[in-house]
Amino acid sequence: MLTIRADGNATLVDPWEGRPAMNYKLTQAEIQDLMKSIVLDEDFFKIRRAEISKAMDEEDRKTGISMTIFDASTTVLHVTTADQDLELRFNALGTQSKRYPTIQPLQRLSNVTKRLDRLIAEFTPGARERIASALEAANNALRQEQPGLPMMVLNDFNETVSEADGTSITKFFRVHADHSTLVATVTVSPGMPPNVTIKKEERPRICFEDSKVCFDTF
Repeated sequence: MLTIRADGNATLVDPWEGRPAMNYKLTQAEIQDLMKSIVLDEDFFKIRRAEISKAMDEEDRKTGISMTIFDASTTVLHVTTADQDLELRFNALGTQSKRYPTIQPLQRLSNVTKRLDRLIAEFTPGARERIASALEAANNALRQEQPGLPMMVLNDFNETVSEADGTSITKFFRVHADHSTLVATVTVSPGMPPNVTIKKEERPRICFEDSKVCFDTF
């Protein structure tokens, strides 16, 4: 889907719709920032798939709940530097990272994909500035409505879209250790100040009808 080379040339392909490949050029500063985020901040080369699987199995034993996922895509991340090379594959990474928010290697792997997803979004002209502005607006609202919660960060970015009338909608999404979720949606219409919606949801539960038996969803 996305290939980035050391010289800054990037190619984005659409694996689903079959649209033509698109080429972009990153500056050396952008390349260095990206590699710092992946290699240093998330310690990519120290992530071990087997350790994540072991931690997931242990969590399932503790809760007594396991889940099988069918028909989900597999994320493949391959990073090469002058002296290191690693490819990691993970099926249903987005779903599993939300299900196991306390497994740090899994969260670091998810953070790498989030960083790359944001980079893809930033290929659209003006998107980087729009995301930064929306993050500031979201945190201003968060300070007023949920002052006890940590501020949103760039890695909480979920998506940004522009509508035909010039309105932009940018979303940030975070899963907490207790499986509650926090969603901030920033809508900006031409000539209007940002409209921010903060939504915090507890971990959803499913209960059988006429029964007190309930279980958490993920």
